[in-house]
Amino acid sequence: GVSEARILEAIRSARVLGRQNVGSTSVNLHLRLEGGIDAAWKPRTTSHGESYRAEIAAYRLNRLLGLNRVPPAISRPIPRSALRLAPGSPVIFDRDNTARGAAIYWVPVLRPSRIDGVEDQERWGRWLRQGRTVPPDQSQRAEEISTLLVFDFLTGNRDPIDGRAPR
Repeated sequence: GVSEARILEAIRSARVLGRQNVGSTSVNLHLRLEGGIDAAWKPRTTSHGESYRAEIAAYRLNRLLGLNRVPPAISRPIPRSALRLAPGSPVIFDRDNTARGAAIYWVPVLRPSRIDGVEDQERWGRWLRQGRTVPPDQSQRAEEISTLLVFDFLTGNRDPIDGRAPR
């Protein structure tokens, strides 16, 4: 029920009230923002360089293709004081003592996709093979999965379903 314009404005400029590390192998923070719209924030780091830009590019490509399946994302600098990072953090700061990264709308409610289990992959894998028929009650799900696979291929994203790089 929140407009995309309002989400973009909030993740672009709302004051950071708090943050929580939610990454495991990379720096990924959940930013609690003033106004009730939160953001994930993926910064430029020594280990991942400018890869945060891929989040923004994926959002823009998604919109250009009319898919509306990638949450809003923009580039945003965050002051060092708002981040309160541990010494030795891989986050790269500019001369003005800010770090640039992708601010991505924090989707407040996610539900399990039920597409990544072995049995799930075998089931939808049969539907999506050339010459196969998709069961009528699964046509929407097959469309969602095939769109995900094509989008990941276009963006060079590792397939989140099985972890393999696209071919």
